[in-house]
Amino acid sequence: MAKSLRLKVFLTGRVAADANGRVLDEARFPGRQGRLLFAYLVAARSRPVPRDELADAIWGESPPATWEKALTVIASKLRGLVAEDGITLTNAFGCYRLDLPEGTWVDLFAAASGAQEAEEALAAGELDRARGAAESAESLARRPFLPGEDGTWVEQKRRDLADIRERALSVLADACLRSGTAREAAKWAEELIALSPFREAGYRRLMEAHAAAGDRAEALRVYEQCRQLLAEELGAYPSPETESIYRALLEAPQASARTTPVAEPTVEPGRTEQVVERRPRKHRAALLSVLAGAIAAAVAVPLVVLGHGGSGGGSAASATGDSLGVFDARSGRPVAHIGVGATPTAVAAGEGAYWVTNSDGHTVSRIDPGTNAVVDTIPVGNGPSGIATGAGAVWVVDSFDSAVSRIDPGTNTVVQTIPVGGGPRGILYAAGLVWVANTGDGTITRIDPESGATKTLQVAATELAFGAGTLWASEPAEGQVVRIDPTTGKQVAAIQVGNGPTGIAFGDGAAWVANSPDGTVSRIDPETSSVTAAVPTGNGPDAVAVDAHGVWVSNQFGGDVVRIDPGRNQVAQRVSVGSRPSGLAMSGGAVLVPVRQSGAGHRGGTLVLRADRLKEGDIIDSIDPAVSAYTYVMPFLRMTGDGLTAFNQVSGLAGTQPVPDLATSLPAPTDGGRTYTFRVRPGVRYSDGQPVRAGDFRRAIERVFELRSRGARYYAGIAGAEACLRAPRCDLSDGIAADDDAGTVSFTLAEPDPEFLDKLALTYAVAVPADTPARDTGIGGVPATGPYVAKS
Repeated sequence: MAKSLRLKVFLTGRVAADANGRVLDEARFPGRQGRLLFAYLVAARSRPVPRDELADAIWGESPPATWEKALTVIASKLRGLVAEDGITLTNAFGCYRLDLPEGTWVDLFAAASGAQEAEEALAAGELDRARGAAESAESLARRPFLPGEDGTWVEQKRRDLADIRERALSVLADACLRSGTAREAAKWAEELIALSPFREAGYRRLMEAHAAAGDRAEALRVYEQCRQLLAEELGAYPSPETESIYRALLEAPQASARTTPVAEPTVEPGRTEQVVERRPRKHRAALLSVLAGAIAAAVAVPLVVLGHGGSGGGSAASATGDSLGVFDARSGRPVAHIGVGATPTAVAAGEGAYWVTNSDGHTVSRIDPGTNAVVDTIPVGNGPSGIATGAGAVWVVDSFDSAVSRIDPGTNTVVQTIPVGGGPRGILYAAGLVWVANTGDGTITRIDPESGATKTLQVAATELAFGAGTLWASEPAEGQVVRIDPTTGKQVAAIQVGNGPTGIAFGDGAAWVANSPDGTVSRIDPETSSVTAAVPTGNGPDAVAVDAHGVWVSNQFGGDVVRIDPGRNQVAQRVSVGSRPSGLAMSGGAVLVPVRQSGAGHRGGTLVLRADRLKEGDIIDSIDPAVSAYTYVMPFLRMTGDGLTAFNQVSGLAGTQPVPDLATSLPAPTDGGRTYTFRVRPGVRYSDGQPVRAGDFRRAIERVFELRSRGARYYAGIAGAEACLRAPRCDLSDGIAADDDAGTVSFTLAEPDPEFLDKLALTYAVAVPADTPARDTGIGGVPATGPYVAKS
């Protein structure tokens, strides 16, 4: 009888495949590039990977001119090597896909599943099984992923392994505490602290372990170590959970402290520890990796989240970033805080689960509503930004791929990828069809879920809703909402609302659309197709959902969610979510809010940015914002300076939206679209201590012309700018009226320019002091307002 194939694949410690003792090791792969190709395709879990994505993984940002031919040769050699082990490498439609035999063991996946099993066993009280699974996961996760290699995707996998190891160590410490082996619990807690020194969970477990062993003095020393580290390095304080253990230690009699373990503090549902670690993010275009020089932190702006009680009261929550916050719709109290993947962007409920898109993780998290736990993480396309359920499937917008992934909720896998228009964002299942708003080309794609066939409608939209027999689409550029007949695809009405309408929902007999720059939500009567109310909601309303309790709105810059009472058209309840909400959905009596991680708490330190490769002849000879046009310097300038507007600091296509920066809000243009008047945010100072004044913004643009910068073309439409193109000195007082006392700046254009707010978000227009000279300051830079100041 033939021996059955048992294949093991290793990506940590080494790259190898072992099929019943026949080893394909690093020496047999077709070079370093073949090893990287194999590792990337294995990690992709049978996902068809585009050729250009593989080129990025293998060669980074500088692939050879003949990379396509080289990739074909490498893949051909690899295909021959792995075929005898039952591994299939195929190439179709510009993608490569690697399929492993059923039952293949992969160390990377085994570590993740081991941590999941350990957490489930611990929750069930099965301590021995929890410890066994956690020890296995921890031993796998401690090994380095692709040692000796670098690159964005390699670093992301290493961070994933570090997260897995942290989860396993947490289970080991908890299981030992519960089983009474305090000294062993202390050992695992110390490893947890060494792995994540700025997370409090390890310190709490170590305090409990020492207390359980009867050493209260050592437990108190651990608390002081934690408190001092947070204060000195991050300007933060221990969380209430850590303080609770500390107080219990102080209040307990010394004798009883030697015999009675400190009880685990009771935590309000949804409450979690303060996460003060800044976690790196994966970005498809990693601009910062090509910056040069060093910058030192000058001013950090901590986020302070406060609950604001409306007439119905408020509820402070503690949902921190990169998570899904679940709140009770009636009381506003937090129910759960569920960690998800990197940069959650949207949420949907249906098909027996909650579904969260993770933009930087390129995944979807599936959450069990019964246990409020992630049960699967599903790889999808690049930059998932929107999600909907319907027709027995989960539909995910892959923004960077201009496609929609169809997930089968029975298998938790992508079973179909459907091309749509450019830059898709909003998605909706309604009237038996899937509708996708494509912001890149101003279209809506209609998908038949039965056949997968598509039809394109020429309507520019960002988000979609359905009600009163029609489709509703928000059009930010036009400041309007359009109604579309779902049977013919024709526009039947256009309704002017506020500035920059984004999220939209239908319910309680009306359509509700968030006007993000205005801080309002417009109510639209479907009978008359007119706005009947504009409800102030907060800072940056973005997503809208409706249930029996009212109309819910997430304020992305306010860090809260509000409920509008549709009977009074007023905010009746405000719930702080502890960080930046990025979406909204309702499920039964629950409010679902994806929350992104904030960088609150950090002060001080030096950030060094190194250019690994520059094109020949490229020299960073200036960081003066008026002249520097290097693409690898602009992100540097965005960290050191601020303009009246800025581009939204989020992933995906939403990052192209202008938002207020040093202006208090985005103004609506007047005088036929030729005049924009801004109010400057008060109390802001430059790094040299000078206050920011309204006239500084005029001086910034005058310098652009005086230094003959290529950025001048963006501001040539300002009244009086034509003369500045010819004269050595520039005076834009006719086109830019600045009132330092009132704190206002008014721009007058020769002709309407719908892109003017975007142009002001460019680094050429960052504020500079009024006395900044008309010369290039070179690498010395100028006084700036951002969280960093140039050091060297």
